[in-house]
Amino acid sequence: MPEEKKDSGLIVVGGLPRSGTSLFQQMLEAHPNIWGGPEFEHLEPIVKLYNSLLHGIREGRIDTICNQQQVVSAIHDLITGLLTHRLNDQQLHYVSEKTPSNLVVFQQLAGILPHARFIWVLRDPRAVISSLKEVRKRGSRKVGRDVTGSVAQNVMAMNRMVNKGFASMDACAGRFMFVKYEALIHAPEPVARKVCEFLNLEWSDQMLSPEKYRQSSKQHMVDQVWYTEEMYTRKIDASSENAWRKKLTPGEQYLVNKVFAKQKRLVELGYDFSNRVGLLGQLEGWLRYYVGLKILLSLKHRLYLLLRYKLKVIVPPQYD
Repeated sequence: MPEEKKDSGLIVVGGLPRSGTSLFQQMLEAHPNIWGGPEFEHLEPIVKLYNSLLHGIREGRIDTICNQQQVVSAIHDLITGLLTHRLNDQQLHYVSEKTPSNLVVFQQLAGILPHARFIWVLRDPRAVISSLKEVRKRGSRKVGRDVTGSVAQNVMAMNRMVNKGFASMDACAGRFMFVKYEALIHAPEPVARKVCEFLNLEWSDQMLSPEKYRQSSKQHMVDQVWYTEEMYTRKIDASSENAWRKKLTPGEQYLVNKVFAKQKRLVELGYDFSNRVGLLGQLEGWLRYYVGLKILLSLKHRLYLLLRYKLKVIVPPQYD
């Protein structure tokens, strides 16, 4: 593959945590022309480095050392050098890098990797929040700590990720695809065929039985908190699609619906955030939002100010 188009063999997969990105990655890896490894986890930090370098050039601090084009070229070569070396295998056409947080840097990556393909795995936010709630319970039991945060914190964080995802669509135009998790588990073959068309690959029915083929990510992903062995190796299954209806309290459902109803593009994609909970559920939802998030963040901020300015024991945070 020509060096200048090395990124044309790269698939970048992102989405909200617990949105089906792992299942989708397994389906991609089952295709004989795609290699999909464990989560790389470093594209977001690399993009932060990229943004910092460009900021330094704009501010005139490092413009005598390098220019924007040199930074873009260097970051492009760093990413492709780390991720696409397996394309030397003649059978492989693509390497798929799946990390959920890739979603928030799709926009910048589209400029750095002008030939890469971007796929957003989309799932009902209520199912995402419900699944994160279950991860939090397993984390408390297995490792004795909170690994996800509260429902209110997750709702706000997931909403920010969705905003960044939609903001990236224009930058990825022509190289961007949605995969709805609900469609994937109910009708995997039509969805997988569309993915193959998007990637200009021949159809392979191996994608419908990912549990039978390469699962190079398994040893890295099965930690008994985010995934158990049974969860990671099960067949494509739609039985738990609406489990959130029982696992989220009425107040939690109200909170998720209230926030995501403002995401018009999600509504256009078929997600119904109509609130049908009673008055007590609405009260619980607002209490979770204001008490569980606002006051908590206020207390954290006050503690930060105390530590930084009074006790001077922490380093000032770095912002994007």
